[in-house]
Amino acid sequence: MGLNKVGLYTDKLYLQGKKVNSAAFPNIQPENYIPPVVIIGREHCFECIKEIPVNKIEEAKKAAVLMDDIAPFDGVRFFNIQIITNEKARIHYFVIKNEVFKKFSHKAFIIVPESMLIHAYMKRKNLINTKLIVNYYERNFIAYHNVDGYKAIVSQDKATEGMNQIIKHTHVLFEDELSLDNSQYSNLLMHELFKLPPFSLKQIINTQPVIEFSSSIPYKKISLLCVAFFSIYMATTSVWLYLYEQELSNQISEQREQLNDVFSLQSSFEAESEKYNLLATNTAFSKVTSTIWLTLFGLIDSGGEILTVRYENDSFTIRVKSDKSTDVIEFLSKQADITQPTMVSPVVKSRGKEIVTLNFSLTEDEK
Repeated sequence: MGLNKVGLYTDKLYLQGKKVNSAAFPNIQPENYIPPVVIIGREHCFECIKEIPVNKIEEAKKAAVLMDDIAPFDGVRFFNIQIITNEKARIHYFVIKNEVFKKFSHKAFIIVPESMLIHAYMKRKNLINTKLIVNYYERNFIAYHNVDGYKAIVSQDKATEGMNQIIKHTHVLFEDELSLDNSQYSNLLMHELFKLPPFSLKQIINTQPVIEFSSSIPYKKISLLCVAFFSIYMATTSVWLYLYEQELSNQISEQREQLNDVFSLQSSFEAESEKYNLLATNTAFSKVTSTIWLTLFGLIDSGGEILTVRYENDSFTIRVKSDKSTDVIEFLSKQADITQPTMVSPVVKSRGKEIVTLNFSLTEDEK
């Protein structure tokens, strides 16, 4: 989220380094721009620490909500919880004044105390006994955090020696010092905002805009519109399902045809395998050299279907089905390993194809 969506409210509302007119904030008008995320400056908040004899986070959360007299004014409370010993929990409170919170509660979806983000930063970075000095658009303050968990923020319009004296009298021995300018401090607030733990994020989400919006919704009209849209949706869906079903039926029919082709090919393969097994078990044929196999396979590759093969008196008689018997004769005539084939019987027509019976022998070299 860009800085133009995050505001910091101190003396005025700062948005991406620019002041936004806040004269109408006591009575916010719709034309006033309020960003979705507002950080409330520490000068509008009260901060304190309470320690309770509880050693479980969930019990400490319940106690933190019920505790009274947190701030010297009525406000909206935020808090962090830390278990510090086996018998004690520390609750760090951040309370925003009611009148300040109400200025933004009708528009902003996230409202968070600035002190909460500073505290989260110093805790995450483990900046123990470190002095944080910020000069943010003529707004100077110093923050520190020690092992006792207490954090004080002292501010003035301008950094003076008096500010340093106030810090000095807090009896804190600073081990380090961190100074931030406008850009660095803006980045710090943005980064810590989106690194808050889930429990803290749940607190800073403002549901009032959603509640107010929902209360203004004409539910009866919307219900009628929903019924109308639902009816249109159901009708459209029914048409789509019908068309989709037809498409699936067509696909299934195509797949069935493809399966029939597969089954047909499988049957043909099984028939050819059976023929091969018969040839392989023929004792007379098995004595012949492998040359005849090459001739038969070549004949099959060129489109012929071998019906029978008979080997007798050193010669072969084969019956072949093909589109044209002349193609079979021509193919065998070109084979150098066999003699010139001769027709044993006339060509027979069968279902658009021709069956021819031929006789040939192996050449003397192949024998």
